[in-house]
Amino acid sequence: MHPMVWLGLALLVLWAIAWLVLKVVSFAVHLLLIAAVLFVVWGLVKRGARKAGL
Repeated sequence: MHPMVWLGLALLVLWAIAWLVLKVVSFAVHLLLIAAVLFVVWGLVKRGARKAGL
């Protein structure tokens, strides 16, 4: 095969791998953000319950 075809195929494979990694990282960041918000809310609720004497 012509070298330019190999280069095109290699770039296509690298692009697909980078796209997949980006999707996985984006999913992980959103999960961490949701977990952080839940922990903040949980801490505020516990603090409010403690101050209310519950």
